[in-house]
Amino acid sequence: MTKAITGALMSHIAGEVLTLCTCWTVTRADGTVYRFTDHDADVVVAGARFAARVGYDASDTQTGAGFSVSNVDVRAIMSDESIT
Repeated sequence: MTKAITGALMSHIAGEVLTLCTCWTVTRADGTVYRFTDHDADVVVAGARFAARVGYDASDTQTGAGFSVSNVDVRAIMSDESIT
């Protein structure tokens, strides 16, 4: 699978200061969806809000051809007022 990088992202990467974050979605078996980010503030992507309230640690990501992720280990403490 090929991934495209937008012109805006290319400009951001080429800039003097680089800030990137990881956004991830957890979908429970009952359909409830949680979205989290490792950024220091909430992030909105395509209308979906990713909450910055999480303890998150990811290993180095190994990518294969076409930027597909072939290996990553994630440890997190999910914290959201709707999780009991």
